[in-house]
Amino acid sequence: MALAGLRGDAEIRWPPSPWNDLLIWWNAQSEALIEHIAADDPERTCTTLPGAPQTVGFWQRRIAHETAMHHFDAVVAAHRVIDGLWDAEFAEDGIDEMLTVLVTSLRPPEQRTPVLLAVRDTMIRWSGDDIELETRSDQQPDATLDGSADAIYRALWGRPSDAVWTGDTNLFTQITVGPVSGAALPAR
Repeated sequence: MALAGLRGDAEIRWPPSPWNDLLIWWNAQSEALIEHIAADDPERTCTTLPGAPQTVGFWQRRIAHETAMHHFDAVVAAHRVIDGLWDAEFAEDGIDEMLTVLVTSLRPPEQRTPVLLAVRDTMIRWSGDDIELETRSDQQPDATLDGSADAIYRALWGRPSDAVWTGDTNLFTQITVGPVSGAALPAR
């Protein structure tokens, strides 16, 4: 879908079914996507997900986080656990993408509940459509997700994490579980 959107294709080119042909097709598609992503202008308009920014930059960001999560899956499948896999800046961008892009573009407005989350020293005010980051205030959060940016990033994406959720666990479900990340609740 990303490559079709970047190319401006009218239709998505679906993979062949024989296994050997599929591997050849997949490698060619991956190489083409990498070439497009690396060389394209992030501000150029292209087709993306409904409700998401319609720019190449959306795909550059989306592919970076999708690849990061699948890399993590491969690490876990190899029975290796790596704490602090991503630096704080990348993890914070992944948190932002989950809350401001994916949840808002994939969940209808009636399935979005405004929430005030406390994440370490930052308050995240998510209205269901937009996100605001602010330093902690005296206002009581609806829920708290505590951990490093890396741990919270993994928790929101439904990956093993030592982030701890306290407060109304239904809010976590409403934000991430299902078509967005497939996340399960982190430990309480």
